[in-house]
Amino acid sequence: MLENIVPLWLYLQLTIVLFSFLYIIVTEKNKILKQIKSNKSLYVLLSIIIIVGFGIRIINIVHSEYIVVDNSDYILKGTIISETGRFLHGYTNAPLFASIISLFIKTVNYNPSLGSILSVMFGTLSILLAFIFVRLFLKNNIVAILTAIILCFSNLHYDASVNGGPLGLSVFFIFLTLVLLEYIVITKKKNYVILLGIISGLSAQIYYVELILVIPIILYIILNKIKIKYVIIFLGIIFVSVIPFSLYQYSEPHPPLVHKYYKPSGLNKIACFWFKDKCRFLTINKIESEFPAINSHESRFYSYFSYLFLGEGRGYSERKIIDGKVLAPITIFWNNAEIDNNVYKLYFLLSLFGLFHLRLHMKKFLLMFITFLSFFIVYGSYKWQIFIYMMQIESIVVIPLVAYGTYMIARRFPKNINLIFIIIITIILISPFFTQNHIRDYSDYSMFNKNNKQTILDWWSNPFCGVPLTEIEPYCKLIANKIKES
Repeated sequence: MLENIVPLWLYLQLTIVLFSFLYIIVTEKNKILKQIKSNKSLYVLLSIIIIVGFGIRIINIVHSEYIVVDNSDYILKGTIISETGRFLHGYTNAPLFASIISLFIKTVNYNPSLGSILSVMFGTLSILLAFIFVRLFLKNNIVAILTAIILCFSNLHYDASVNGGPLGLSVFFIFLTLVLLEYIVITKKKNYVILLGIISGLSAQIYYVELILVIPIILYIILNKIKIKYVIIFLGIIFVSVIPFSLYQYSEPHPPLVHKYYKPSGLNKIACFWFKDKCRFLTINKIESEFPAINSHESRFYSYFSYLFLGEGRGYSERKIIDGKVLAPITIFWNNAEIDNNVYKLYFLLSLFGLFHLRLHMKKFLLMFITFLSFFIVYGSYKWQIFIYMMQIESIVVIPLVAYGTYMIARRFPKNINLIFIIIITIILISPFFTQNHIRDYSDYSMFNKNNKQTILDWWSNPFCGVPLTEIEPYCKLIANKIKES
């Protein structure tokens, strides 16, 4: 029964979120229009950035024959929800992304690339939300537009946006959470903590790590002198949001995976409490044997720091070709320990400068710093290197701080020079996207590449549809037959 309740419960919450934000937009319509009219050139530029961001992402939607196993799982789960109303757990994935896929699956004729299509949509919308968040948070148009530009051409955010998994959705929901949080603080409309709780609960059902955002949110609410009863309401709504999936994952036996596992330590014990299957990860030796292109540092915390801010490992492994066919995009997603990119040292210096100036606004300083620290500690305590997940930290915290730091330095120059300085620094910051040929590298995997011949029917006709679990086979046959009949 719980497998039927989980998707329905998520649908209800998504509906509440959608209509709540439509209500906020309608009620704030006059303020929004006034802001746009008084800054027409800014919003024209923002529109161009969003169109460009969408364009460079949509051309590299991953073709079905290159969808990796983890992302195939979401397509299958979404299809099963669409066909039967059941969320089939049985693997390591949380339900929200699969539930969203289920809402669209039939509109694209069961196209396995739907996960990547949705990632492009949410990745593009994240550029808009990043602008809105920074605009509300720092009340500075230049910093907001700089954030949008840098995020548009961020290597990691681009990876997340074309990847068929929920990475793009995760950043979208985190930004949505922060936008609403700042809106509550500005307007003092405290009852919106109910909506904040729903969004936070939904976020925690994308992966699970998003739940760590609760810590800086509670701190920010308290620092802004919002009564403790609203914190209790916020936490209560999160609990109500996640309880069906929490109960379901503990009530169902899950098939064992094939590798050796270790239990995470420290803060990652949260994973074992909230998300049962996340207690089981590949050992570091197994990862190193299969994916050698990872950061070579043994120290996990330093390894993650050096990747984010020193550019170590910030390159991409060469594409591998077997039998004339390029391997799946995982060869791009895993980063090369032997390649460095010094541009990210500039990220570090500018983000430090931004954080230094943010200290004058202590509440905002603590929100950004604790958010960074919370995510960094959780990810940094893993024993295997998952650098694409650093995209969350870079998108949410580092890039806004880099934009703020750039602006604060530019203010020190004469009026005619500061704009030139900002343009030069921005070009340097986004240069890795162009020097590492992202669009070209991903084009081999694109749904629009004419060399990729596999049809949708071919994909579903595979006995396991890309996921080696025997309970999947009947659903693969079911959809293959439906496609044949259509």
